Amino acid sequence: MRMSYRWVMVWLAFSFAGVNNLHLPLLQVAAWAGMVIAYSQDSDLATAVEMTFDGDHPCPMCTAIKAQQLKAQPDSFEAASAPPLVLFLDVPLAWSHRAEVVHLLASSCHEGRPLAFPPETTPPRAFF
Repeated sequence: MRMSYRWVMVWLAFSFAGVNNLHLPLLQVAAWAGMVIAYSQDSDLATAVEMTFDGDHPCPMCTAIKAQQLKAQPDSFEAASAPPLVLFLDVPLAWSHRAEVVHLLASSCHEGRPLAFPPETTPPRAFF
């Protein structure tokens, strides 16, 4: 029974990686390693590394990975033209009616009646 749980977890991890294109960087590293090995057979290691990463000598695996990466990227125009997804819940809050009662009480206490004491005034500033 424990073995089946492990296989399910491995399957979930690989499917998550596949859906999110996390396998492409791993394939790219493997392609670079293969290119360094292939190019180093004809020349020295420094030249092989330079040819691998200069972008002028791509292998078929690198071009396939690049095509897959471009296919996986959404077009910015299509993403901008799609309407935004907006979700609202119209649920009254538990405290909103209490806030309305306090506001009504505060506004009815001073409507039309003068205050019991005048508000404090600050002394005028003297400019020297």
